[in-house]
Amino acid sequence: MRTDGWRAPARPASLHLDVIDAVDLGGGVRGTVYFAATTSATGTEPWKSDGTAAGTSLLLDISPETTSSAPTSLRDLNGRLLFVAEGTTGREPWKSDGTATGTALIEDLRLPSSDSTPGPIVTLNGNAFFSADDGNTGVELWKTDGTTAGTVLVKDLRPGPDGSAPSRLTLLESTVFFTADDGSTGVELWKTDGTSAGTVLVKDLRPGPDGSAPTELVLFKGAMFFVANDGSTGVELWKTDGTAAGTVLVKDIGPGNSSPTRLTVVGDTLFFSAIQSTTGRELWKTDGTTEGTVLVKDIQTGASSSFLGSSFIAVGNTLFFSARDGISGFELWKSDGTAEGTVLIKDIWPGSKGSNSWNYTVLDGVLYFVATDGVAGSELWRSDGTSAGTTLVKDIAPGLTGSTISRMTVVGHQLLFSAVTATEGRELWKSDGTAEGTVLVKDIRPGRGATSSLLQSLFPLPQDNVVVFAATDGNSGMELWQSDGTSAGTVRIQDIAPGAASSSPSGFALLGDSLLFRANDGTTGQELWVVRISSLDTTPPRLTCPDPVTVMATDDSGAPATFTATATDDGTSVTPTYSQAPGSTFPVGTTSVTATATDAAGNTATCTFTVTVEGPAPNTGCGCTSLSGGTLALWSLLLLAGPLRRRRA
Repeated sequence: MRTDGWRAPARPASLHLDVIDAVDLGGGVRGTVYFAATTSATGTEPWKSDGTAAGTSLLLDISPETTSSAPTSLRDLNGRLLFVAEGTTGREPWKSDGTATGTALIEDLRLPSSDSTPGPIVTLNGNAFFSADDGNTGVELWKTDGTTAGTVLVKDLRPGPDGSAPSRLTLLESTVFFTADDGSTGVELWKTDGTSAGTVLVKDLRPGPDGSAPTELVLFKGAMFFVANDGSTGVELWKTDGTAAGTVLVKDIGPGNSSPTRLTVVGDTLFFSAIQSTTGRELWKTDGTTEGTVLVKDIQTGASSSFLGSSFIAVGNTLFFSARDGISGFELWKSDGTAEGTVLIKDIWPGSKGSNSWNYTVLDGVLYFVATDGVAGSELWRSDGTSAGTTLVKDIAPGLTGSTISRMTVVGHQLLFSAVTATEGRELWKSDGTAEGTVLVKDIRPGRGATSSLLQSLFPLPQDNVVVFAATDGNSGMELWQSDGTSAGTVRIQDIAPGAASSSPSGFALLGDSLLFRANDGTTGQELWVVRISSLDTTPPRLTCPDPVTVMATDDSGAPATFTATATDDGTSVTPTYSQAPGSTFPVGTTSVTATATDAAGNTATCTFTVTVEGPAPNTGCGCTSLSGGTLALWSLLLLAGPLRRRRA
């Protein structure tokens, strides 16, 4: 393996840098990652990195000395960084071109030094929209293009200091939808195109100050679907095209509140769960029309609810979910949107207890999940949507305790996850969907039972079909590992904190060909680290075993045998080890020898050959071989004489 892609902390050597926000670590703009980090000298401030030590630096100490500006909401706006930070003027919007001189307050929205506290940001057509409080208008909708002149109040929806409190900002084509309270209508749905004139109430669904309180905003068929209460029909499903005339109740499902939840788009159908007095909470669907909004199936017949599980997932054009029908417990169901096509796939744990399927993950068009059948504990299952095709993949940890599978991650055409067994503890496993292909990838911490490798979050590198994660092998602490799903390709990348100490890598983020993360080497504290993805080596050395070796023994104790296997890695020679050393004495007969070569990344290759020891000629015990030639001839004549005399007689 080449190790030139491994980099030490991407920061000046004397600096203690605490990368505090893994989300903001992904704030990439034009080949640079921006993040919030803490130093003892500056507090928490904005930093940048191009993945090199020289290219990693503080943007600007916005809040003087050790006071922190605590940057948040890092966004790319027109090729520049937009973020929110607290300086001498309070918490306000800032921008940066990646230089100290180009890092500046965009606008002090609330004078003289109070916080405007900009809210969540969405971007549209070169502008960032957010809520903020300028101290005069209250919390209202603002926008910025990154310039002072272009940072303006979009519209004062509620004149005075109370503010309309815009929230749930959601994009639909060239429009930003949001909810707000103008003081007259209550919380209703609004929209903006970025202009004051184009910022309008979509429709006052519930006249008066109470408001319809829209929630669950979902895009479907070019319209915005949401849940609201108009004060007459109750909490129901609505849709809008952005016009008052086009904002309509999709359907009044029943008297009172149907309270739709879990709006999930599957192809041309929007599925959701809703309550009706005669059926309870069940599965519904809509195509966007009143006529096309129907109960899919009363799974638990009567007024009792089927209590649809918390997870809806689409596999192709089929919805998978868990529910109970009053006979079976919570089990795996599917729906194609028809009553006939909405069926219990399999009663995995017969009876009322239910298998309680969860942790849904899709691999190659097949649903994988965790469930228990009452014999095996919580284990890995798969389903192609048929009863016959819904099977336990493997009982990894026999017994009702189960293997407590977690962190299921798709890598290429296999599923990687962590699981617990009594002998290995929690370790890395993989599955191709078959029992034979569901195996322990590697016992990273061998022989430790329940103490395990304490495997932590799997971070996929899809282009390389590799995952990186933190684990301990019992010798080093929690360190950075990688796996391609093979034992040989599951190796520790680097022991950042040498010995039993842990560097505890976390906050993984991609920047081009670089993997950035935070870790503590035990000397410099928690820092930003980088490794080039192209240098991650999952290829074992090239190992060639010798041809079968045969030697002759001079006695029954065996004979020494010499041999050499050859191994190289990226053109560099690697010294193999052997299950029995060259030059040692081998017993008479055939012995299998295994050669192993390990490269600098920890990748291993093995091959096997044989050593055969042929023994000495067998000893007959008559002493014949010690007689002279003349003596042997005499004995031969005497032996022949007896038969000849008997023949003459």
